[in-house]
Amino acid sequence: MSKDLLNQAITELNSLITKVGCATITVVVCDQQASPPQVVRRISQLHLSGGGNTDLRVGIRAAGELRPRPDVIAVITDGYTLWPPNAPDKTRLVAVVINDRVALPTGAGIVAVRIDEP
Repeated sequence: MSKDLLNQAITELNSLITKVGCATITVVVCDQQASPPQVVRRISQLHLSGGGNTDLRVGIRAAGELRPRPDVIAVITDGYTLWPPNAPDKTRLVAVVINDRVALPTGAGIVAVRIDEP
């Protein structure tokens, strides 16, 4: 993701924490591999890593294997990635795509929304 899109993604995460009322969120940063989960109470605690060639299937699978299992997995992306055919079992996948040039993911348990680029 470009720096501008990454900043927008961080803004969206911060909104989850501060405006939606999530006490904590668990973040799995992903490129070709999923990072260890980070429990974040403030956006300043988030450590970003990665290097491109994102395959969100890896990160979504890692999030779906967390215990306790999440009810919702939210991904924030520019959309240039491969998608799983469905959400993990007993989980809803919310794909937030910051890009109007890529197709939104579809499949059982997947809800996709598009956000305008900055």
